[in-house]
Amino acid sequence: YYDQYIEDLLLSRVFAPSTGYTSILDNVGEMKNQGIELQLTGVIMDGENFGWSTTANYSRNRNEVVELVSGDFTAGYLNRVAEGQPLGIFYGSGYLRDENGDIVFDEIGPVRAPTSQFIGDPNPDWQGSLLNEFRVGQNLRVNFLLDGVFGHDMWNQTVRIMDPFQAGPLAEARDRGEISNDTKVRIQGMFEPYVEDATYVKLRQLNVTYDISDMLGGCGVSTAQLEVGGRNLYTWTDYSGYDPEINMFGTNTVERGVDF
Repeated sequence: YYDQYIEDLLLSRVFAPSTGYTSILDNVGEMKNQGIELQLTGVIMDGENFGWSTTANYSRNRNEVVELVSGDFTAGYLNRVAEGQPLGIFYGSGYLRDENGDIVFDEIGPVRAPTSQFIGDPNPDWQGSLLNEFRVGQNLRVNFLLDGVFGHDMWNQTVRIMDPFQAGPLAEARDRGEISNDTKVRIQGMFEPYVEDATYVKLRQLNVTYDISDMLGGCGVSTAQLEVGGRNLYTWTDYSGYDPEINMFGTNTVERGVDF
């Protein structure tokens, strides 16, 4: 468990271009991080002809920007550094909503809010993994690793660029007569329609190993194994892009969750 308070948060923020620079690394304010990480390992079965062991991991983090010296600012495209919000939360144009949180519609379609607002969060609720290792007899071993990230958003900038160039799902819906061109133009003019739930589970690794040392013992070989394996074999997700694990800005801690 950790509870960390950062009083000297160093981040790049926008700087006046008249200085000759567009950004500056600055002590922008204060932030807190609270989280927990758990690991459970157990031997479920350990017989002569069959063995099964498993390791499960769980972690979650909650961060909040507590104070900013020079006010809120945007990093990258939509990622916002804002007081009282998680670091890198998405901020931009979105739907107008009523008092119940439902999207407001008119004769054209969903109505755009008059000002920018918080429209998504790339920070996950939690993440975890499950490793299972099986032994069958004395020679065969199988292990597979599942891992996943849950409760975070991705901004699908790829689709947002496709739609105005008549190659995205909105253009296809218009061509099928499901929406009008006016509706298409209004929706593609906002950022929020392209923020998606990016929860996923991946079959990260699968390995099958067979020990053939006994077969080759007479040839002077002490240890020999045959192994076949694969990595990133399958992804379970509702995200419409190619991969919910992608990020245009790599491992940047603020500019997160951008698919382009």
